[in-house]
Amino acid sequence: MSHQDLLTQAKQNQINDLRQSTAYSKQLATTIHTLIRSNSSTSNSLIDKITTIHQLNNEIDRQLNNDLAKSYTELMKYKRRLNKVINECHAIMYHKDVSIINKIQSRVELIDQDLRILEQTLTLVKR
Repeated sequence: MSHQDLLTQAKQNQINDLRQSTAYSKQLATTIHTLIRSNSSTSNSLIDKITTIHQLNNEIDRQLNNDLAKSYTELMKYKRRLNKVINECHAIMYHKDVSIINKIQSRVELIDQDLRILEQTLTLVKR
């Protein structure tokens, strides 16, 4: 092939590529316009859906960063208080006089006895 033939072939290929590119550009523009029209015509447009997703994402982030962190702090505070009460109970049970436990047990038994009397009284009143 001569140089002139190569130039002609290259120009022809360039023209064909340009036509094909133009056709693809038109197809792309038509597709984009169709998508925009279909999503804009409905009551819940695509933009509304994306906005809702972003708002939900922000709310989840807020809950994770604020609410859960605050709940964790509260949980740790209650855990410390519970540990303190447990330690006090252990101190009473293991280091103090056994008479304290006996006193508590006798009080519990008296309360239980009173409850049984009240239960029986209620049964008799209903009859």
